[in-house]
Amino acid sequence: MDSLMGLELRNRIEIELGLKVPPTLLWTYPTVLALAEHLARELAESPDTAPPDELTELSDEDSARLIDEEFDALL
Repeated sequence: MDSLMGLELRNRIEIELGLKVPPTLLWTYPTVLALAEHLARELAESPDTAPPDELTELSDEDSARLIDEEFDALL
């Protein structure tokens, strides 16, 4: 992944999840699992955001798969 793709994914994460994340997000959490775990913690700690209902019902594996599919769509 190049830096432009990383910023595009970060921007989509911010829009879809309503979180403010740093530009270095994907280098700090370089695997799908690490990123999913970090975003889940951020959503749980943020009083202003709540995950969409369909995301709260997903297992950890399904959440990681969904993020992986979104990432692949950017490629």
